[in-house]
Amino acid sequence: MAIFLLRRLGQSVLTLLAVSIFAFAMIHLVPGNPATIALGSNATPQAVAQLTHQLGLDQPLPHQYWTFITDALHGNLGVSIRSQQPVSTEIISSAGSTIQLALGATVLAVIAGVGVGVIAATSRRWIDLSVMTTALAGLSMPTFWSGILLILLFGLTWNIFPVVGAGGLSTLVLPAVTLALPAAAVLARITRGSMLEVLRQDFVRTARAKGIRRSRVVLRHALPNAVVPVITIIGLQIGGLLAGTVVVETLFARPGVGRLAVQAIQERDFPVVQGVVLLAGLVFVVINLIVDLLYPLVDPRIRR
Repeated sequence: MAIFLLRRLGQSVLTLLAVSIFAFAMIHLVPGNPATIALGSNATPQAVAQLTHQLGLDQPLPHQYWTFITDALHGNLGVSIRSQQPVSTEIISSAGSTIQLALGATVLAVIAGVGVGVIAATSRRWIDLSVMTTALAGLSMPTFWSGILLILLFGLTWNIFPVVGAGGLSTLVLPAVTLALPAAAVLARITRGSMLEVLRQDFVRTARAKGIRRSRVVLRHALPNAVVPVITIIGLQIGGLLAGTVVVETLFARPGVGRLAVQAIQERDFPVVQGVVLLAGLVFVVINLIVDLLYPLVDPRIRR
């Protein structure tokens, strides 16, 4: 167990190092001088030189990367070109709404996806076919299209939920549902497949032969043994949900890190883009590390 933990921690550190190199390289992959691009073609040479020095682009690349990574380890992600505020401050001020949206979508996706998958695996064939067809349709719909559809139906036609801003639970419903739909569809298909495999095992047939109620066999015996691959997909889908906030927050005019990233790209605010990419990579790596550490708790065979 200790060796497994150390190995996963080492892999996480290497992954974070690769993410930091990618985030650092972004500003250098832009053709031309990033300072000129950020300020526009009408900028004076003095303004370009000042921003070049502010971004550290006049230093050798190894020195630039060392400065970038050491500052990042101390929580300093640079200064926004647009607002002249620390990038970490801008991200922190936007993170609350994004965390709320991601958590809400994750809860909806897990409850709906696992529940639908269990129902499909334990129901009659026509119910299974109908449920999986619906899940496939949810997986096939682009997020922006399903979001627009929900806005038209529940926001404009029936006027049930507000469609813009972030001011309470009611404003969270439509964005969270939009973000959760593809993840729920994936979880439903994985849960169904895993449940069908477990339900064919001998211990399930033995439990049924002893007269244990079907619902108890499914929930107490089959589901815990089918949940390991589902946990893997949940970890991956959380990363996908964080990435999906870029589209959803823009579509619903909702403040958050995703919308901040879109605005930074449009305004060529490279330090903010770097900071968001680095933070997203860190969150994704940490979530997957937590998921890996949950395996031994869920399945004792992995611990052994």
